[in-house]
Formats: sequence, structure tokens, C-alpha cells
Amino acid sequence: MKFRAMLLGTFMAVLMISNAAQAQVRTKSSDGEPCCSITAVDAAKGVATARDKTGKSFRFSVKDAALLKSLRAGQAVFADFKTGKVRVHGAEPCCAIVTAPTGNPGVDPLEPCCGITAFDAATGIVTAKELATGRVFRFEVKDATLLRSLKVGQKVFADFGTSKVRVHGSEPCCNIIGHGVN
Repeated sequence: MKFRAMLLGTFMAVLMISNAAQAQVRTKSSDGEPCCSITAVDAAKGVATARDKTGKSFRFSVKDAALLKSLRAGQAVFADFKTGKVRVHGAEPCCAIVTAPTGNPGVDPLEPCCGITAFDAATGIVTAKELATGRVFRFEVKDATLLRSLKVGQKVFADFGTSKVRVHGSEPCCNIIGHGVN
């Protein structure tokens, strides 16, 4: 009888520990922990700079004026580099990452890197050249209004890591479809 009670007690303890561990895993995976901290806020441009735990910096745009005003250096934020979104205070995603994490402080990701050299209004295919290297690439513009607004010589932002282009500096609009093309 004692053995049965001891075995039942052990089983219950293991079950409680298992349930507690599962609850902790669920909490961590659904809530997550802040990965990054804000290092600077540029209110004029509506952009915050943050650094992840490995020391790599990235920037994100903040369109909500009240939220932008509330941000401070040292403040923890959540960043999801797969979706390109940032959460502040653990809430819903509020902000778009405008530069991927980089350890290269010599490049200002808020300045356009590339210029449009040609575009085909019928297909929506735009050809551009990276100003620093001369590398030519193409991207596809699916939004007809945006396509009509483009001009040869216009500067654009390209992120070759995510294969995305930003035309007006805020949200990525277009997919890069070819690198090193002629």
C-alpha cells in the first residue's frame, strides 16, 4: 500500500512538473522576450534605430506620432525579421523594419542606394543600378499608380538580403527579381 501511494505521488509530481514546463514554454513562445533595444530616435524622419543582442543595428519606421514621441533610448522592443515588423510594449506589430540588421556602420540605410535606369510600363519590370557598385538589378512593381509615378534617375532603396525594394523610403513595395542583369 505504501509503495502504491509513493508511486502515485511520484507520478503526480512528474505530471505537475510537466504541465508547469509546458505552460512556461507556451508563455515564452507566444509572448517572446524583447530581442533588441532602441539606441536612437529620429523624430524628424519618424525612424528609430535599435540593436539586437549580437550588436547588429537596424532601423524601423514609426508612423504613429504618439508612439514615436514615447520611444526612448534603451527601451526594449520585439523585432521579427521574417515579417519585417517591430512590436513595442509587447503589443501588436506597429512598425516596419526599414533596414535589415547590419554591423556595417558606414552605410546609411535611410539614404537611397540605387537609381532607376529603365522601366517597362507594360510589364511593370523596373531596372535599377546600385550606385556604389554599379550592380544592375530588376524589380517588379505590381501597383499601377506607383509604376506611373516612377522616373528614370529616381533613387530607390534596395535590400538584397530580403530581395525587397522601397521606393519612397517607408514600406517595401516590390520584389527584386534579378541580380546582376544587363
